[in-house]
Amino acid sequence: MPNRLSQTAMIYFVRHSYLHSEFRQTKLLRYVIPNPPYLYANILGTFIFILLYGISQSLLKWFLLKLGYTLGTSFIDTVFNSGLMSVATRCASILGLMMVGAMTATTVGFPLNWTLNIGETSIVVSELFNAIYPGILSLALVLFMMWRIKKGNRPTQLIIGLLIFGLLGAFLGIF
Repeated sequence: MPNRLSQTAMIYFVRHSYLHSEFRQTKLLRYVIPNPPYLYANILGTFIFILLYGISQSLLKWFLLKLGYTLGTSFIDTVFNSGLMSVATRCASILGLMMVGAMTATTVGFPLNWTLNIGETSIVVSELFNAIYPGILSLALVLFMMWRIKKGNRPTQLIIGLLIFGLLGAFLGIF
């Protein structure tokens, strides 16, 4: 017969302890449930487990934090002294520009609902542009905005202009 007080103490510890994340709670339950000491009416087993688990985790966190800090600072010093920091920052800027380009291609939309009727054939302009180069209209819009910013326009002016352009295009049936 399980000790009800011990069982309640373990459940309280799991739910209200310093283990806030759900992952850590399930990790603790994985250790407790297979062979729970509280099933044998010994509340001391529960507290011994809590003490051993808490102390070992705290000590491990402390030593690994110190080790990570010392290794990280020595690595940064080595990189600065060897001159690799300029290479690392250049690589990081290339990666950042690639990510911004990918983000532009996926988040900026230019839905052009313009259909040209030539004789009995109708051509959807956006499908034509996407067949040539997918996302070229979005890229052209972003490059146009960058060009206008370099010319001295404020971003707020461009956003308001883009809003007016979109509303006018939607009213005319182009977008």
